[in-house]
Amino acid sequence: MSRISKSALLEAPVEIAYRVVAEVRRYPEFLPGCRTVAIHKCEDDVVEAKVTVHGSGMTYAFVTLNTHESHAIKMVLKEGPFRRLEGAWSFKPIGDLGCRVEIDIDYELAGGLEIMLGGMVRPLANKMVDAFSRRIEAAVAGEV
Repeated sequence: MSRISKSALLEAPVEIAYRVVAEVRRYPEFLPGCRTVAIHKCEDDVVEAKVTVHGSGMTYAFVTLNTHESHAIKMVLKEGPFRRLEGAWSFKPIGDLGCRVEIDIDYELAGGLEIMLGGMVRPLANKMVDAFSRRIEAAVAGEV
């Protein structure tokens, strides 16, 4: 099993950072390789979403169950190219105007995908955090 932990310090209120991450439908607008998002279920604090991504000439789809809590979003894989995937986004206020956004993911790729994709997961996670950071900054500036 592998683990990825990334964080970013942003000049953004927690509420805006949280909203950007929670708006799964908008991921194709800014996440590299994200092609489509379909919401299967949206009830109370739980969202089930199917995300289709394309990279390195291959397309993958996965479904996650996302539970929204105060200052956190937890995700668990329901189906996809992972044997296991679970993680959480957390949003911690820093002072009056800033926040620390963190993502922690535990995952295990299924079958032969570890050999093919194992070395790509960390660079993709870095790109993903960068893309979210830029999107949050754009939201603070009123650009999205």
